[in-house]
Amino acid sequence: MHRLWFRVGPAHGNGNWPKEQRLGRFETHSWLLVPMVFTALVSLGAGLFAGLPFSPLDWAARVANGEYLP
Repeated sequence: MHRLWFRVGPAHGNGNWPKEQRLGRFETHSWLLVPMVFTALVSLGAGLFAGLPFSPLDWAARVANGEYLP
């Protein structure tokens, strides 16, 4: 651990850091944001449409009523 933490540079001793890549005005590549944005939109949609008959909440209620009620 000491050798990895305290070495001179990323290229094992020559001290040259890699060139910084400019991605335009964004801080990261868009492919890193797509899964998080998709998950956020699906979660938001599930919360906003929770009262509709095809929502996950309605399906959970149907399963619970069918399984646990006599």
